[in-house]
Amino acid sequence: MRQISARKDERVFAAEKLGVAQDVQIDETLGPDVVHFVESGLHLAFLITYAQGFSLLQAASAEKNYELDMIEITKIWRGGCIIRSAMLEDFRKAFEADRNLVNLLIADNLVGTIQKEQNILKATIKFAIAADVPCMAFASALNYLKAYGSERLPANLIQAQRDYFGAHTYQRVDKEGTFHTPDWKA
Repeated sequence: MRQISARKDERVFAAEKLGVAQDVQIDETLGPDVVHFVESGLHLAFLITYAQGFSLLQAASAEKNYELDMIEITKIWRGGCIIRSAMLEDFRKAFEADRNLVNLLIADNLVGTIQKEQNILKATIKFAIAADVPCMAFASALNYLKAYGSERLPANLIQAQRDYFGAHTYQRVDKEGTFHTPDWKA
């Protein structure tokens, strides 16, 4: 968002040329309920984003043998000048309860919040889309949550696309074997 925000002149030109952005009109008569669900959606988006960040730190630590201490990181960040979120205390507790926790999204003390607020996050995204407000960070957070919490991902679709462009073959979930789809335009 910072990168695209900095491109004001380009955005003004694109707005005129594309005509995809609407004049944002938010009905203020909707009152505190709208504010509450947007705040709750934001809360969960923050939690998911932190979970993704800690997961990346853990992966880098494992790959590079950094031996990062997630508990200590939460304490340092909590006392810092940029990241001082109260959520970090919940994260510290999660890592203390399970020193081998692979992702904050499955921490016992956070699962209830995630289950309770996921529909609110979806509603927030729907609201933003209906109001023509870009919500890339919200959508990215929800997609990370959905991907992490999914037994099956659409990787076969990606493989089918690769097959179409380069005859790489793919597997299906409904049949055993390896498949290739010939050029359907022929």
